[in-house]
Amino acid sequence: MLSMDIRMYIKSFGLSTKMALSSILLCQLVSCLSFSIKQKIPISPLSDPNLWILARIPKSSLQDWKAFTQKSNWEIQFEESEQYYFRVKKSDWDTNWNQFPDLKIESKAKGFQFYADEYQRQIKKNNFEMTDLYSGYKDNILNARYLKEIQKRFPNYTKLEAIGESKEGLPIYALEITKQNWNLGNKVSVLFSCGIHANEANATDHCYDIIFHLLTNETFKKKYLEHLSIWVIPIANPGGAQAFWKENVLYGRKNSATENPLGVDLNRNFPINWGASNSNFSSSKKDNPYYRGTSAASELETQALIRLAERERFVASMSVHAFANTLLYPYTDVDLKPSLPNLAETFGKNIQGNIGSSNPEKPFLLKNRLYPVDGTDQDFYYFEYGTLAYIFETSHLNPEYKYVNQIVKNYRKLWIQMLDEVLYGKKILLRIKDESGASLEADVAVSSISYFQNEKRRSKPSSGIFYQYLGNLGEDGVIVIRSKEGVEITLPIQATTSWKIQEIQMKRNLSGL
Repeated sequence: MLSMDIRMYIKSFGLSTKMALSSILLCQLVSCLSFSIKQKIPISPLSDPNLWILARIPKSSLQDWKAFTQKSNWEIQFEESEQYYFRVKKSDWDTNWNQFPDLKIESKAKGFQFYADEYQRQIKKNNFEMTDLYSGYKDNILNARYLKEIQKRFPNYTKLEAIGESKEGLPIYALEITKQNWNLGNKVSVLFSCGIHANEANATDHCYDIIFHLLTNETFKKKYLEHLSIWVIPIANPGGAQAFWKENVLYGRKNSATENPLGVDLNRNFPINWGASNSNFSSSKKDNPYYRGTSAASELETQALIRLAERERFVASMSVHAFANTLLYPYTDVDLKPSLPNLAETFGKNIQGNIGSSNPEKPFLLKNRLYPVDGTDQDFYYFEYGTLAYIFETSHLNPEYKYVNQIVKNYRKLWIQMLDEVLYGKKILLRIKDESGASLEADVAVSSISYFQNEKRRSKPSSGIFYQYLGNLGEDGVIVIRSKEGVEITLPIQATTSWKIQEIQMKRNLSGL
């Protein structure tokens, strides 16, 4: 039925209803197309020398430079004692550089701090506001400052932990977001990790978007933080971040602050089929950007992430990268066979399917691999703990910061839908206790799910909770639970879409409940 406003519009212009509706629909279509086009953000990494030039000018020439810039939009990005630095599109430089002789191309390699919008302004800022999280790219300094300020501001919902450090002693900060001292023992953990490839600086902004909305949205606090313990690591590779920001924009994929070109790609260093692919994308050569290290889990950063995963037993995780515009589900290693049915794929479809693309060249897709690779965090978490582990490749790499918030907003539904699917998706949710009532780690097998690499699924030692996502799987079959002491019980599958935990006590000579 037409609204009163639309009927008045039709009458005022003397249009037939059919003509008016056609006009309105056409306007809506054009509006939608315009909106879609606006969302297609150009691919223009700030440190790409084919697109951008870093220029410098003596401070003594500032006034003349200001007069010149009235005809252009060049802005100072970085200030040193005697020089100002700014970036300019190569096409503009080729056209205008000879109009101002004091402008020089910076020939020495520089870190990302020379390119990043608003960086020095944020560094110099004395007071903290939550909106600072959307004000510019973040290095180790800003990351530590923001996380500490957030913990002070939200003590009832956050806990900040340095889970490890780089070989240079740079801390790896992880922020736990949950309703503290509430519903203890009844929560499961979820991980969001960014910046393991620290040259993908805009990945960190996706982590900060999660932090901001979980802590400032009262609905999210009630919905998620009473049942979930959500861990966020904005920069998982602080050594690489130090090299990328302070030394050279070509560094940072690897993990060393002092020897970055010869460091290790941390997302090739996890102990899952390590080095087995014999692929150039998981290389034994130190000078390869995908160098996997001397041995599995050889790196301090890898070890720190494994310790956290061993303790928390994440039911779901998302590692954010740039910029294949893809959600990758496990296993991404071609030599590892997925479970049957492939519930990680089902979960991925349910959280990815309705999200549009910010990339002007390709759609946002769900895949299980981009190229032959091994030793990834995703595959390790899934194999070792049954974590529904995903690699989210965002749509762009380090664009002008004015675009970053648009990109983050476009993909916000991805992490929200992940949390929703963990909470409200069909699942088995048990708490397993021993005869005395203490929480128990036990092997749990679901008869309708098959594994092919001898994967073991276990309850979390500290709480006894066992979580198994079922997706569209029916409730036919049984659950077999076996303790380390050899006590075994069998019970029917009872699925839930709520947060009702089924209590199981392991008693000798007992079959069933």
